[in-house]
Amino acid sequence: MAKYHKDFATDTARLSSSEQQVLAKLVEASKLIGPLFALQENDEFPGANFYPHDATPEEIAAAAEKNPRILDPYTVVERGRGGKLVAIPFHKKYREHMAPISRLLKEAAALSENPRFSEFLAARAKSFLNDSWDKSETLWLGVGDSVLDVLIGPAEPYLDGLFSVKCAFQANVRIASDDSTFNPQDYINVVRCLHASSPMLSAGNGSDHQVRVRVDDVVCLSGRNAKLPPRGANYPNDPQRVAELGTKIIIYTTDIKLRDEGTLIPVFERVFSEDFRANYSRGGLLSAAVRLTMLHEITEAVVKYPDTVSRLKEMYLPVKELHASIAGIKSCTFHVLKGVLVQKDYEEILLVLLCRTFSDWLIKDRAGQTLMHYLKGYVVAFNFFREHGALVVEDGAIKLDFDKLFVGVDGLSSVLTHLMSFGSHDEAQRFFDQYGSFDIFEEFGSQLQGIDTNL
Repeated sequence: MAKYHKDFATDTARLSSSEQQVLAKLVEASKLIGPLFALQENDEFPGANFYPHDATPEEIAAAAEKNPRILDPYTVVERGRGGKLVAIPFHKKYREHMAPISRLLKEAAALSENPRFSEFLAARAKSFLNDSWDKSETLWLGVGDSVLDVLIGPAEPYLDGLFSVKCAFQANVRIASDDSTFNPQDYINVVRCLHASSPMLSAGNGSDHQVRVRVDDVVCLSGRNAKLPPRGANYPNDPQRVAELGTKIIIYTTDIKLRDEGTLIPVFERVFSEDFRANYSRGGLLSAAVRLTMLHEITEAVVKYPDTVSRLKEMYLPVKELHASIAGIKSCTFHVLKGVLVQKDYEEILLVLLCRTFSDWLIKDRAGQTLMHYLKGYVVAFNFFREHGALVVEDGAIKLDFDKLFVGVDGLSSVLTHLMSFGSHDEAQRFFDQYGSFDIFEEFGSQLQGIDTNL
């Protein structure tokens, strides 16, 4: 299961002796997540291995009306007697894989000198035996500023292309970065104010919950995280739990460098002219990559609307991901006005968005279905901007009109905010059908050949 686990050369000298011991246990536990994820992943079926492959969405939905456990995030659906659909809890379905992970987490808890982190590890160890994931997640959200952190267990519904509810196993072990040069609070305040003033937000639905941001160096990735190294993430996913517990955002510095320095920078060098590229530096683009990731995650965490999952169905994930990026970028106008950013910073953030359209396309086969939610959104944005004159393609190079691009961001943000707040599944499907053509990759196919995609 080597392809489901990645280790990184991370400086651990700043850890104490006990933290070093805890780290070793966490890395060992994370390696066991890969086989669990492999049992769930199946790119040949939209519902992966969470549902019988011969079951239709209509059959599953009908069964869920009688038995809500069918669409519980932590169950696998199988056929029982007479072909009836039944829900099997994760801790029973994967029992032989869960016990060793639980043991290692319990041992790590005993070694930790951080009481709150130790309490979380002990609770998460129990979750692997009884599926009490929400309980241990609550403790994780309240750990505070620990040097070590770990995300281990089922999280994110990206494998579930049918109902966007089933969570896939993943793990990442991290150390708090000692080189954080980005202040997330400025971004949080602006995004929160923009959302609170939205005419599409009904009274009483403001997002004033606590938002905590970690900027971390990655020690290892496993399961879904190893398949597609995350640039950033925010938890919990359930809007009701967010309202109760707040949000924890993780910015993965190692993964941003891995994905964006490895593929995005070469893309930038091939899809824009030499004269245009001379105005922007590699360092500036990588800083913009961190900023865009932070804006995306903060927007996704702060901007919540009711019933989006039930309204948008399988369109929820691509709409949500594109909305988080575009609405986050829109807030840059106010960051420039406040002096947090200058216009060139804003331009570089937009360049990162456009380049990620191509860099993520290059790794789509390695990443599998989990990346398609992002990629569909990037393509929609690119084609939307192109149709509205913000960019043209001439002689194999992209030429930008930043004035029109700034306006295009505002227009696209309005469309996506409507879809997130009141839009229907059919509206979202029509919009993505209108702008979702992948023909742009044929236009740039020759320029992109030879870029190393070995993440």
